[in-house]
Amino acid sequence: QLKLEIKAPEPQPVIFEQIDAQMVYKVAKNLHGSDGPTLIDAEGWKHILCCRSYGKASEKLCEAIAELAKCMSTKPVSPTALEELLACRLIPLDKGNDKRGGIGVRPVGVGEVLRRIVGKLVINTLKTDIQNAAGPLQTCAGPGGVLVQVIVLVLKVLLCKFERGI
Repeated sequence: QLKLEIKAPEPQPVIFEQIDAQMVYKVAKNLHGSDGPTLIDAEGWKHILCCRSYGKASEKLCEAIAELAKCMSTKPVSPTALEELLACRLIPLDKGNDKRGGIGVRPVGVGEVLRRIVGKLVINTLKTDIQNAAGPLQTCAGPGGVLVQVIVLVLKVLLCKFERGI
């Protein structure tokens, strides 16, 4: 049997050096959403990270979160060390009755806000690379996405046909 192995390139730590306390602060200021298992919602995290009444403690926490994001992006981390960070709270979402008349309930997982902060830090750092890599596959990967190009192409074809007569 042939076994296909795909090796991902090793992450370059220098890419993630731009993640710092200021970037954590900016991400935190734009946070919205529910709380995870710790029951601290986005507004609570925003208050903790952005409020001046905590003095240097807020800045130190922003620095620690930046270091966490860098560490998770560049070094192997034990899955057991991430259990609490990756935990989520399930909330039942009422979907009404299904086709057979049964009760339609769908569980929605609400992740930990700190996880969302770290995710946004990494995505913001890799945004251009993601758009370049996924651009041809994703119709909305950034402002130069394929969807915009398709719309422009269709408009050109329609205008050309309109000028020549259909």
